[in-house]
Amino acid sequence: MIIYAPALPEPIRSILWRLSQMHNANIVEFTRGMDRVFYYPQPADIRLEGFWADGIHPSEQGYADWAEAMIKYFAANHEW
Repeated sequence: MIIYAPALPEPIRSILWRLSQMHNANIVEFTRGMDRVFYYPQPADIRLEGFWADGIHPSEQGYADWAEAMIKYFAANHEW
């Protein structure tokens, strides 16, 4: 997650984090009225162990954690 990324110095880290939040809000708004388009929100509880040393890119475990969280989210919030 960008906000914790040790590879990015301030103020760029905070700027990119804010841009990420704005992008997330835009996606929510853009997809809201689309039929059969389902949005997965940015997870709030990220395990930092799931990222490479740069703190930005998910590791193999990070992608596995992300996929599991998405499956649980969609199963709980949508009917297929």
